[in-house]
Amino acid sequence: MGSGNLSNGGFLQNIECGLYSDDETVFATLDAWFEKLFSDDSLTKQLREPDIRHYKKRFDAAKTANKVIRDLQKEAEEEIGEQHRAGLGNWKQAVRLASKFFESRRFLEHYQPKRAKTAKELKSALRYPRFDFDEEGLEDYYKIHALGHLIEVRKPRVWAQRKKLQAGLRYLVDDSAPIEARLHAVMDGRYKVEGVGLNFLTKVLAVHDPSRFTVFNQPIAKALEHFKYERTRGYTQAQRYLEFADLMRRFLKESGGRSSLDLDNFFYEYWNRHLKKKKRGER
Repeated sequence: MGSGNLSNGGFLQNIECGLYSDDETVFATLDAWFEKLFSDDSLTKQLREPDIRHYKKRFDAAKTANKVIRDLQKEAEEEIGEQHRAGLGNWKQAVRLASKFFESRRFLEHYQPKRAKTAKELKSALRYPRFDFDEEGLEDYYKIHALGHLIEVRKPRVWAQRKKLQAGLRYLVDDSAPIEARLHAVMDGRYKVEGVGLNFLTKVLAVHDPSRFTVFNQPIAKALEHFKYERTRGYTQAQRYLEFADLMRRFLKESGGRSSLDLDNFFYEYWNRHLKKKKRGER
């Protein structure tokens, strides 16, 4: 038994209460309570047609007002959600520069031809998707500087935890599981490997599905900082990365890039040619 009616409100909108029991004494008690309540003339009234018309007029007015309130609530929630999404303060400038870069001779002749080769080399080094790589394969992965230069001093520590790492990488690319759960497991959970950071893991994600995931490395972080990157506070590491990946998908679409690997090329080029030189000049 319960308070929910067989209606849209009862099933979808209202907060309803229900009880399941096979204890006869429970139902006997409830039945006695209801009968007593229903027989109390001070609480129950016989409805007449004029009463129903009187009620309906006010009910319709309240229903209209309630719809206005729900619409305002939805509008406020969407505005708050938009304010809490990650964003670039200099979005238009970054999109314009990226669009120009993707049309440049340097990108078309230097970066673009290497895109497929880079992905193939990274996958081959780790023996994607089985990830049954040997020590030489891990060595090769660290030596591939494309999509981010990994810190090699951590390599012996990582190799010592290779069984956990291999299992974690297989889980990371298992698209049958929710991506947030996969990221949490390899970043903070049961597959966390000491010495393996966001750059290592997102290089794998970027070549696994370049339409959804962008690598996150130091040049990208520095370039984003320059373009006034703002992210939501209070998120876990996995949530922060997914928020970043979502932002990059929108950025990729507006700038005209074809792959998240193109975004790494753009941010690296901008960091290397403008921000890095500027920093050296300040010194």
